Amino acid sequence: METLVLRHLDAAIKRFNVCSCDRCRCDVAAYALNHLPPRYTIATYEKLAQLEQEVPLSTVTDALIKAVIQVRSKPRH
Repeated sequence: METLVLRHLDAAIKRFNVCSCDRCRCDVAAYALNHLPPRYTIATYEKLAQLEQEVPLSTVTDALIKAVIQVRSKPRH
């Protein structure tokens, strides 16, 4: 999940015109990850890539949008 969130993080921040400082980026990522279901597994890198493809992109996007809105409304700086 982490790689999916981080892969789409910058696009979400740009789309919603949110501060892109390190603290805000970390807050958005943390908020999104905390609102996604955990997926614990022991696997090879190839298997992890396959498992990531099974996660609907809309699920990750929804979590990122909620995270961006939350951080934009209450930045910690």
